[in-house]
Amino acid sequence: LQLSNNKLSGQIPTEIGSLLQLTSLDLSSNYAVSGPIPDEFRFLRELTYLDLHLNNLDGNDISQLGNLKRLTYLDLGWNNLIYPIPSELGLLTRLTDLYLNDNAFSGTIPSDFGRLIHVKNLALWNNKLSGTIPTEFGNFHEVEALDMDRNLLSGKIPCELGALKNLQNLRLEYNKLDGTIPSELGGLANLTQLSLQYNKLLGTIPSELGKLASVNFVWLFSNYLNGTIPSELGNISSLTDLSLNSNALSGTIPSELGNLSQLQYLWLYNNYL
Repeated sequence: LQLSNNKLSGQIPTEIGSLLQLTSLDLSSNYAVSGPIPDEFRFLRELTYLDLHLNNLDGNDISQLGNLKRLTYLDLGWNNLIYPIPSELGLLTRLTDLYLNDNAFSGTIPSDFGRLIHVKNLALWNNKLSGTIPTEFGNFHEVEALDMDRNLLSGKIPCELGALKNLQNLRLEYNKLDGTIPSELGGLANLTQLSLQYNKLLGTIPSELGKLASVNFVWLFSNYLNGTIPSELGNISSLTDLSLNSNALSGTIPSELGNLSQLQYLWLYNNYL
């Protein structure tokens, strides 16, 4: 059932729960579809694809979606959904794409998400999520994009994220993360973007980041990083943007950075270099 990009408004009718053989439902980009997601969605057990993004949905309970065990794609982004993300979404173990971005979700990220072992794209950015990043995210061995920026997340970056060998984009910027940058992140051979700016990260930049053979963007600015710039960063031949400004880095600028033939932007201001 494809009804996206129209001018639909009002609430989703509860009668939709009678479409027991429905496999795909797309109401995205209507902007004015409002109200809660009907509890009757729990009966749509054949659904594999559900896209409700870019609407005006609100309400505080989406736990009924945990019944849709066949879902591989779920997009609820750009709505006004509030309250904590229900742990029941962790039951959707066939999911490859989960988008909950641009809502007003609060509370912690459910550790049950660690059961989503087939997820490739997880978007939680621009909510009001707090607490720590679950160590269970280290189970996401197929994940390619992990976006949790613009929340209120705190605590340390789990070293378990270094096991995500297929990860291409790691975005954790604009949070309250502290502690050091895990050296294990240097093992992310397919990473193209590392965004950790605007946190409260401490300590030195791990020399292991010089092993990120595919990375284009390394954004570590506006933290509390100290020590010297690792010369190993000069080994990243793919690097186009290295932003280390607004930290407490000291010492000399490594001559090895001159080896970065693809580099377009180098930001080092507001340090003690």
